[in-house]
Amino acid sequence: MLYTTAEPARVTGEDVRHLVFFSDLGISLNKVIQQKITSGDKVLLRGGRLGRAEFIHDGVEFAFEKLQEPPGSTELICRSANPLPAVFDRRVQEALRFMTFSQVSWSVSQRISNGSLTIALAATPSSPSGVLPSPIPEHEGQDFWRLFCCFLDHVCRHPETETHHRLTANLTLLLGLQKIQIETVALALGVATEGILNSEHPSLATPATKFLAVLAQLDKLASRIKCEYPKLKVRVQGAIRAMSERRPKDALLYLRERGIISKDQFKAWDELRNSAAHAAVIDEDNLQERITQCFKLYELILILTFLAVGYTGKYRQTSLPGWPIGVFEKTAADLAPIVSDSAKLE
Repeated sequence: MLYTTAEPARVTGEDVRHLVFFSDLGISLNKVIQQKITSGDKVLLRGGRLGRAEFIHDGVEFAFEKLQEPPGSTELICRSANPLPAVFDRRVQEALRFMTFSQVSWSVSQRISNGSLTIALAATPSSPSGVLPSPIPEHEGQDFWRLFCCFLDHVCRHPETETHHRLTANLTLLLGLQKIQIETVALALGVATEGILNSEHPSLATPATKFLAVLAQLDKLASRIKCEYPKLKVRVQGAIRAMSERRPKDALLYLRERGIISKDQFKAWDELRNSAAHAAVIDEDNLQERITQCFKLYELILILTFLAVGYTGKYRQTSLPGWPIGVFEKTAADLAPIVSDSAKLE
């Protein structure tokens, strides 16, 4: 990446970010660009094309535009009267990656802040679209940009300038997944699920104090056992102590019990996780079933993400045939209380 800094010719007092993506971003557009072709004083052609998206969020003006030169490019200009975070460019890119579910990256970044102009150039190799669709279709404009803003707000809370937010890091495994072996897709989905549970929902379904007290008594009893096989005793105590930690299964059972995820989505995670963990080979007769389970698990991942960023609204229901548009209405309030006794025993 190449950086250069200079004094701008005109200082506006605004904090401005100008990002150019050498790719045709799959975003929702809401403004028509007027076009006119002339020859001398004569107008040969007049018309317009849907090529812009404009909105204001938290005092920041966003203006996306599909460029004709270079073909297939997209630019974004953000303006704010207040200083934008130093990591704003990176976090916008993270939000766009989630919204398009692809490895999009800006190639040119111009930043005007505190009277200085900083230009950065980055090599951005093209990446083909993956097998997983975007969370919301482009034509759902209002909800598309609402989810973008929710995700952006969430990841902007991560202050490190050189690293992605943990949510983005967990989702990166899934961006651009190609038509490779289904076992590989299933493994990536399983890893992303557990990563998001750990990073975004660490306190969900943690064991209750009473439950932990019972485990402590069992551990104490196990320590007194005289065993001919010392390693067996160690394994018994290890199993008891492991039950004091929240398993991914505990959290998903908790969500299933409260109707936040479906029984089918939980089953898809459970079966795909077991088959991937034990390196089970999927035969051709079960291939379609496994593909369907992968898309059910993908919807589960979207739900975990929506809960993390505080989004409610429309989205693709990839658990259902044809991926119809559904409405997600659950919030963090639906998670309380967040301790669990029963889940540990299943």
